[in-house]
Amino acid sequence: MVEPHSLDWASVASPRGFLRLLQAALSCAALSLAVHRGGWTFSYGLLCLGIWAACLALSAALLVLELSRLSACLPASWPNLTVSLATLCALLCASASVLYPLFSLRAYNCYFRGCESVRTFRIATCSCSVLACAAYVLEVAVSVARPPKSHVAMASLPGLLKVIELFCGAVILGAVFTGGQHGRFLATHWCIAVYCACLALTTLLAVLWLRGPERESVCACGSSPHRASALGTLLSVLLYLSAAVIWPVYAFDPQYGSPTRPARCEHERCPWDAHVIVAVFTFINFLVYVLDLSGTQCAGRAVRTHSP
Repeated sequence: MVEPHSLDWASVASPRGFLRLLQAALSCAALSLAVHRGGWTFSYGLLCLGIWAACLALSAALLVLELSRLSACLPASWPNLTVSLATLCALLCASASVLYPLFSLRAYNCYFRGCESVRTFRIATCSCSVLACAAYVLEVAVSVARPPKSHVAMASLPGLLKVIELFCGAVILGAVFTGGQHGRFLATHWCIAVYCACLALTTLLAVLWLRGPERESVCACGSSPHRASALGTLLSVLLYLSAAVIWPVYAFDPQYGSPTRPARCEHERCPWDAHVIVAVFTFINFLVYVLDLSGTQCAGRAVRTHSP
């Protein structure tokens, strides 16, 4: 019999425990290399540091919660929570793996003593970040490959897509509020309202899925969570469709914006770049919402088929 107050060392020795140790070690290595010698004073360098620190903290927190058996005290389904956080960390590490070399190694001029070692540290930092991303992806793949009897809602296609939707929505709002000139037209204000509303709605749906299958048989309104998710996703598809049409017009049409990058823009930061990021991720998130709607419909049909 297992003592309830004893530490669960078996969770650390399991494949998922080993992956979390590896994720924490690689995130810590990327963070340490960047702080020690690689540098972070260029554009998005501080963001990359924050990403690696957040991934390190999340992996360490999951290890401690499993080791101390406190995971059973959480209101959310533990398998759903872990696969959601692993997917989020994979997306974050992938972003850092692109941003850090793009702004630290591109057009890097070696003109001072010891600059070659700085370049080596930056390459090593990027390598650790890529390996950390691969470790998180491997954990998600292990969760997706679970046997049907231990099905995890957030490891299904709609569950994973909801994490991607939240990530893309956060990227869009970050680009809008940090670099974009969004206050010039009423139409762009509508787009920002769409992004905020869809992000909030998707967050509510993700929380519903995180509660776990044993708690999600019926919503408070009496409908199944799959129906609520389908309705919310359909609304998001329609809203994102309007934003996907409006934003490029008011950002790149010569009457309202600029179809090309202005020559007066700085080399690394420019509002036009933020407009491009918003436009690209708007189309990506629109497609993700469409896939989510299709997957949710199929999942709901399968539940109705197997229900007594």
